[in-house]
Amino acid sequence: MLMKYKYAWHTPGHMGGEGFLKSPSGTAFHKFFGEDVLRADLSISVPELGSLLDHSGVTGEAEKYSAKVFGADQTFYVLNGTSTANQIIWRSKISPKEHTLVDRNCHKSLNYAMVITDAKPQYMVPLRNKLGIIGPVDFSTFGDVKCPELIKMSALTNSTYDGVCYNTEYVKNKLYEHFNNLTALHFDEAWYAYAKFHPIYKKHFGMELPAQDIPVFCSQSTHKLLTAFSQASMLHIKLPKTIATETEKKRFHDLFNESYMMHGSTSPQYNMVASLEVATKMMEDNGEQSFRDTIEEAVELRKKIVTLKNDYENEKNPEQEKKWFFGIWQPTSIEQFDTEELIHNQKLWVIKKEDKDEWHGFDVDDDYAMLDPIKLTFTCPGINIEGDFEETGIPAAIVTNYLIDKGIVCEKSDYYSWLLLNSLGTTKGKQGTLLAELLKFKELYDGEALLEDVFPGLVAQYPDKYKGLSLRQHCQKMHEFIKKGNETDDMLKMMDDAYNERPEQKYTPAEAYRKVVKGEVERVELREIKNGSSRIAGVMLVPYPPGIPIAMGGELIGSNSGILDYLLLREKFENEFPGYESDIHGIERIEPDNDGMKYFQTFVIKSNYHIKSSHEFKKY
Repeated sequence: MLMKYKYAWHTPGHMGGEGFLKSPSGTAFHKFFGEDVLRADLSISVPELGSLLDHSGVTGEAEKYSAKVFGADQTFYVLNGTSTANQIIWRSKISPKEHTLVDRNCHKSLNYAMVITDAKPQYMVPLRNKLGIIGPVDFSTFGDVKCPELIKMSALTNSTYDGVCYNTEYVKNKLYEHFNNLTALHFDEAWYAYAKFHPIYKKHFGMELPAQDIPVFCSQSTHKLLTAFSQASMLHIKLPKTIATETEKKRFHDLFNESYMMHGSTSPQYNMVASLEVATKMMEDNGEQSFRDTIEEAVELRKKIVTLKNDYENEKNPEQEKKWFFGIWQPTSIEQFDTEELIHNQKLWVIKKEDKDEWHGFDVDDDYAMLDPIKLTFTCPGINIEGDFEETGIPAAIVTNYLIDKGIVCEKSDYYSWLLLNSLGTTKGKQGTLLAELLKFKELYDGEALLEDVFPGLVAQYPDKYKGLSLRQHCQKMHEFIKKGNETDDMLKMMDDAYNERPEQKYTPAEAYRKVVKGEVERVELREIKNGSSRIAGVMLVPYPPGIPIAMGGELIGSNSGILDYLLLREKFENEFPGYESDIHGIERIEPDNDGMKYFQTFVIKSNYHIKSSHEFKKY
């Protein structure tokens, strides 16, 4: 096909790469990516490729192939990530003012889906342990949902960022038990596209559910842990069992496609489409073996970390302060079983209620979730599973900054834990480098290495804060700050309290967003709210860690709320430890004042609008 259309007169303008050769910069680009990649960047005008929007030609055939391999009735290729897949799903099922149930531990794209659809969301409450790790949803809180008969649709994150995977049959039964007018179930499986291809995940992914009376949707970032190009995702559908004939299937497809076309481009990147089909073919050819190997490598790494930790803690070293190493958040029995059994025995990874105090720390009532072996949450010295702080500690942010400087990028960092993903592309060489750098960090810490030798750039940028400190002193100073928090509580306790607070919802997220569009919002500093009156958030606020919304647009932020207190403590932390700023969606930092302090500010709804609005959120 690349040769057949070498005399094309259509888009894209570079014409198979020829256009890049007209300038030195373009030639460098051509040389870097290679001729085949550029010649494969073809137009929708090429007839054999078909249309992604009407799912014709080879593109449509590829989607049907993926549906068969991934266990779906219908599959749609989405080229702007699972963020867009989530929007498509919700646009297809929810109308303005309809009531929905959303995992509070969800990606912000689902919160934006509430904005797009003008839904009235209520939230599933995730559990959290004393380490700050987010656990499964507490289904006992379903009894607190107002007007359960009005709930139309649910969205649950599966798996969570730390690898908590739900038994989807259990989830479905719990939802049906409380909400009898659901029109769809949605599992956001962005980080979990591989679950179909190894028996360790049996009954723990959406497409394994049998056909229901309502459709089941799964959105998957095929690029995250499979081999598709970035942004290339799939949207899988299990059709209702009432849809049996080809005519009924086509009608469902055509109606759903109206929502799909709202978010799709008429100029799709066919390289991305091809990567989705190749990712599918790889899973059909040897997906189970590939993930068996991936799980084996993850299990072996888990065992190595446990062995190192045990060796250091039990060695006959008179220097007690050197008897430490990093840990792994996992069942304590892992080291007792051989690797082969850990690869295949799902029961060994189940989060059991009786194991709360041993390892996971969640108040679960039933055994309805498991830990994904390939998602590795490392733990640091400083706090135990009961939430008791140790005298000395090593905050995770310092470790992950060190690893980044060595070319090792972590997926997520919390206060005393960080997440690494063991995927198809992970090699034993990468694992060896990781272990070597963790051991080097321990050597630098134990040896009282100066901070300017460990983080020269950090010290050069902020000499008044860090010059002359050793790595150990730096870790201890940050540890003491986290332990102290404010006068009464530590930072993790304040974070937990903030996330357990349920702000009053004055507007739906969509109504709040319309205030943003109309300019009926203003930026205020958080300290102004603390010293004044309560305000209504104009946008969602999502601190990292832990990366889930602490407040949604339209929710009331009280001047005495735990949410505000936690965000102000984060502000204080950043001023105390410059260079360790974390992303907080919805927060802007104003320039330092004369004392060098930075302050958080956010959009709130102007006070002269929130009383007069005709769209004010009415109580259930």
